[in-house]
Amino acid sequence: MKERPVKASRLKDGVVNNAVVKEAVARESAAREPATRESAVRETGRDSKSFAHIERLLKRLEVRVPGYPRDLAVLARLAAHIEKKTIEASNALLKPHGLNYAMYQVLVISLGSEQAVATTELADATGERPTNVTHICDELERQDLILRSRAEHDRRRIHIELTQQGQQLLAELQPLMWQIWRARYRGINGAERKQLLELMRRQYQNLSEA
Repeated sequence: MKERPVKASRLKDGVVNNAVVKEAVARESAAREPATRESAVRETGRDSKSFAHIERLLKRLEVRVPGYPRDLAVLARLAAHIEKKTIEASNALLKPHGLNYAMYQVLVISLGSEQAVATTELADATGERPTNVTHICDELERQDLILRSRAEHDRRRIHIELTQQGQQLLAELQPLMWQIWRARYRGINGAERKQLLELMRRQYQNLSEA
């Protein structure tokens, strides 16, 4: 859609009304913000051409580097790019709500946790560093989305409870996030997903044993 130029209203003496200009620019910036579910979901499907470029680079490496395992490199890079695109789409969806993907994960874990958890456990579950998890919880608490309290039997562990506002926000966001996941696995049937899950679990186990 062609953007209409911003029309600045003028005062009688010919001076541009800066307040009106700023308001118009702010409106157009907000209109361009990728805040809808559709724009976030579309983010997961835009990397086919860019990854083809990476595959060409890896193929050149195979020629130049003796023994270079190009097939394994392609698998590893593709997995990394898929996860990157998923996180980008999620962040685009969550940004208008003052969240990012890591913060969303903490909210989900808080909803499903019935016992006190250690910061290291939250870090494992979210893939974030323990120090970053602490900062995330600080911000979620500042936004009145969670409540934290120390466990009586172990001060290193904390209880995280969603506030009513946190529960309402998560209930609103969950179906939108599920759409991103469905877009990621579109065209892959149940049997194929089950096989993919088994293969990914095997990879995880291989790395855990390394």
